[in-house]
Formats: sequence, C-alpha cells, structure tokens
Amino acid sequence: MWCRKQRQVKLTECRTAVGAFGGGEYTNGVYATALMVVKAGSSDRPAIPGLNSPPFLPAEVLRETMGDHPCVMRRSLTKYKSLFPAIDFSTIVGDNDILWKPSPRETSDEVAARGVEFVNW
Repeated sequence: MWCRKQRQVKLTECRTAVGAFGGGEYTNGVYATALMVVKAGSSDRPAIPGLNSPPFLPAEVLRETMGDHPCVMRRSLTKYKSLFPAIDFSTIVGDNDILWKPSPRETSDEVAARGVEFVNW
C-alpha cells in the first residue's frame, strides 16, 4: 500500500500544478491541448485546459530521496505524456527512470547536490 501511495503522490503533484496554473475554460470555439486529461491517474477531476497557461517544464532532479524503495521510481514517461498532454517533457531522458537506483539510499549530500543542479539549471 505504501508504494502505491508514493506513486500517487507524483501524479498528485502534477495534478496540483496544472490545477493551480492551468488555463481558462474553452470559449468561443477556441481550443488548446489539455494540460491534464479527465480522471488522470484515477482521480475524479475533470480535464484542465491549457488555454492561457504558462509553459510546464518538469525537472527530473526535483524529486524525493531515491533508493531502497522501488515505489519511489518515476512512472514511465509514456504514462505521464498520456495523462498530461500539454506538458513539455522534452528535458526528461528516457521512458523509464534513469536516476533511481535500488541501493544504497541517497545521502543528504546527494539530495543537496541535486538541489544545486536544479538551481544552476
């Protein structure tokens, strides 16, 4: 159960971001690709349009501590692309999680180094 909840958190983060920064409703026949499809990740949420929304560019290094638990691995990029079609995943390398390793768990210094990498990005 813990693993399933952890994977759900990652989807929840995407849903929260598009919900907070997503575009307005479709009006006057104007169409924009959906930021999030209806019921993404088994949620009960409606689709969120990408109309007038800022660009979304995920950063692979922004994530929880990795290692030990396979449930903290990122889902396949193919899955995320199908749930969040307007998000630009071009900076993510590979369909599967290439950063996660089974053991040992990341140290605080390694997590901090990823934080610095993001700031320098």
